[in-house]
Amino acid sequence: MSALAFVSEDWFLSGLWTTSWILAFAAGVILTMLIISRIISDRKDHRDKLTKEKMAHYFHVAINFPTDLTTIDLPKLKAEELPLICTVALDILRALRGNDSDRVITMLKIWGVCPFLIESLPKLRGGKKIKALTLLSLFNNQESLNALLHHIEDKDIYVQLAAMRGLAQLGDLQHINSILVSLTKTDRTNMPLLADILRRFGEPALSALHLLAAVATAIEVRVAALKAIGNIRSPISLGPLLYLLKDNLAIIRAQAAASLGQLGDIRAIDDLIICLSDIDAAVRINATQSLGQLGNYHTLPHLINGLSDPDWWVRYRSAEAMYNSSEGGISLLLTLGGQEGVVGQTCKQYLAEKGDINA
Repeated sequence: MSALAFVSEDWFLSGLWTTSWILAFAAGVILTMLIISRIISDRKDHRDKLTKEKMAHYFHVAINFPTDLTTIDLPKLKAEELPLICTVALDILRALRGNDSDRVITMLKIWGVCPFLIESLPKLRGGKKIKALTLLSLFNNQESLNALLHHIEDKDIYVQLAAMRGLAQLGDLQHINSILVSLTKTDRTNMPLLADILRRFGEPALSALHLLAAVATAIEVRVAALKAIGNIRSPISLGPLLYLLKDNLAIIRAQAAASLGQLGDIRAIDDLIICLSDIDAAVRINATQSLGQLGNYHTLPHLINGLSDPDWWVRYRSAEAMYNSSEGGISLLLTLGGQEGVVGQTCKQYLAEKGDINA
């Protein structure tokens, strides 16, 4: 082997050895930094925990304070403690109502939490922004209201919903039309959350909800509006719901049928009976269930037809509606349960589920 080959091999091994030492040193430095970072983080978490416990103590003492709270009754907070006091306040407020929650809100006002939150909002994202908007809904002032209105068209649907929930918390019907306009432009949303928020505005918001159910862009928004209408249970919603039973979308027809059952208005019976012939099973299911909620024995012949529907849930809801409609419905189920085929089987299964001794 030539001298040049030996030199090349020595150079390669030397380089490999040096690289290994560099990598080992770098790994040691990174590990040390991670350990230091973890220690610092643990110490910070420990300090934050102690601070939160101290702040929770402030709140509990103030809630039981014998007189109205003033600035001199509360300790001063450092600027860096304000985010922690917001977190503690939210946790405590979830379990409080009435005068106790008013006292917590008074403390937050004295500590200047409202202006702090408004100033912080542009820098917050996701969950932190949602918490800030939730707290702002507790302060009945124009600045908080403006902040909530500003976020009802936020690109983050959960931030948008938090702003709407805040407006519902304030009971601010003056701006329901602003919410309506923002929702008609929304492409998607969390339907159950939105339905609960819209319900909180109550009967004074029904005109806007009727329009939203009819014209919103996103199907989820329309369904949420219909759910809210059903939960409000006002007779003035009868006409708009009957109109939506003829909508082109089956999901809208189905939810309109369900909401009519919640209204409890027997004037909807004839239209719901027509829905029993709908091509979509979900519409037939909800119409059948609503007829059961209305509990009118005149619907029994139509419910009997539902016992032979090709969809199992329609058959089940038909038996359920008959059972709930009247004693005559139960008698019919017992009689039909003696038949062969799908009708008899459905009746027997439902009666057995209800524990009827004659099934």
